[in-house]
This record gives sequence, structure tokens and C-alpha cells, in this order.
Amino acid sequence: MAAKMRVSLSFILYLSSKGGSQFLALQRLTRHRFHLVHTLASEKNWMLSNIYLKFSELAVNNRDKPFSDIYGATSCAALTKF
Repeated sequence: MAAKMRVSLSFILYLSSKGGSQFLALQRLTRHRFHLVHTLASEKNWMLSNIYLKFSELAVNNRDKPFSDIYGATSCAALTKF
């Protein structure tokens, strides 16, 4: 693992010395996007678990679907009101 990190680091240093600033910028953007997607998925899972805890009887009755979009304005308003 350490050898791979040394190779990766030397490759990045080589690219940065040869005008690889675009590569480094793309790498940072990609890592930041990965972090944002991971955080968004985590927050959605947290919200879904809270919706289930507050409105668990709605999950049992499948024919009544009060929220077509669980992340929509209506479901958010219902969660903040109750």
C-alpha cells in the first residue's frame, strides 16, 4: 500500500511539474463531488428513517400514498409541522 502511495504521489508531482494543474483541479473536483454524493445519500437515508418513524402507519397501508415525492415540498412541510 505504501509503495502504491509513493508511486501515485510521484506521478502527481510529475504531472504538476509538467503543467498538470488541470489534472489536480479535476482530481479535487472529483473527490469533492464524491464527498457531496456520499453526504447527500447519508442525509436522504436519515430523512427516510425519520419519515418512517413519524409516519410508520402510512408505510403499512400501501394503497394510500399521501406523498408522491417523499423529498417534495408537501412532505417537508408535513414533517416540519408535526
